[in-house]
Amino acid sequence: MVKVGIIGATGYAGNELVRLLMGHKDVEIMWYGSRSYIDKKYAEVYQNMFEIVEDTCLDDNMEELASKVDVIFTATPQGFLAGVLTEEILSRVKIIDLSADFRIKDVKTYEKWYKIEHKSPQFIEEAVYGLCEINRDKVKGARLIANPGCYTTCSILTAYPLVKEGLIDTTQLVTLSGSKYDEAIEAAAGMVISAGYTPSGIAMDPTLSFGLSTMRDTTGRKIYPEIGFGQNVTNFLGMNAAISDTVSAKNEISKATNLLGIVGQFDAFRWGVQRSIGAHLIEYGDPDGLGDLQRNNQIAIRAEIVYGIGIMDQNAFVKIDKAGE
Repeated sequence: MVKVGIIGATGYAGNELVRLLMGHKDVEIMWYGSRSYIDKKYAEVYQNMFEIVEDTCLDDNMEELASKVDVIFTATPQGFLAGVLTEEILSRVKIIDLSADFRIKDVKTYEKWYKIEHKSPQFIEEAVYGLCEINRDKVKGARLIANPGCYTTCSILTAYPLVKEGLIDTTQLVTLSGSKYDEAIEAAAGMVISAGYTPSGIAMDPTLSFGLSTMRDTTGRKIYPEIGFGQNVTNFLGMNAAISDTVSAKNEISKATNLLGIVGQFDAFRWGVQRSIGAHLIEYGDPDGLGDLQRNNQIAIRAEIVYGIGIMDQNAFVKIDKAGE
């Protein structure tokens, strides 16, 4: 039997937790935590629990609670758990937090949206986003689980299968503004660097290279004279460069794309050969329909090599698009 404590048991989410956990055959609720109703019977707060829950509401003492249960649910406002969580508590009990304190990995983003200081950022990295359809195995072994909200659960479970199967392109994107071709490239390189990679190369559609070749300063002189009309450019702003209309797939697809270039760390794009190739010896028979090999002085050998390519991390690349019509 798993012993459970709930902090915030008299709130909306806390009451829903009580209702769900009461129906779980392997769970026993040991602690109904509530700041507002300490020492009041839970069934007096929620009368639908009359003769179902006999317990009295207790306080939110996490340290005491951690010594009495296996799992703590915190159904509390943003900032509560982050303000009281310690390594001592986490070392003794598993915590499932229903607030946003550990959902967002970037502290600045959290503090921007919730307008409060995050009091325990040292635990953010280990927290597992508790969407079991995606992180089931990680949830099993986690000490700290950040339970997802309702809107994000709906949104993620809708989009995740499409992203997983490659039906949605999640590559980072910069949109060309007017004729500022070089600024778009700089912005793309900046996004690659921000993602922790080094922009080592750029693949340009001829439209992008032509745009760069026509750029002039205020005196009328070309800014990038090394890029001529149709010239074979091999370097641009310290990055390896290549020009080809395969970037925009002009000759491969019927519908035009807006893709002008790709900036990224190109060693994050790998190709490989199948290393393990199964071999099967045909002692006799007619595998190719040309006659029984047993009756001929022949040896039949067939070899198959499988080539594969893949992007190790899409954040290593940024696309440059022209604005849609």
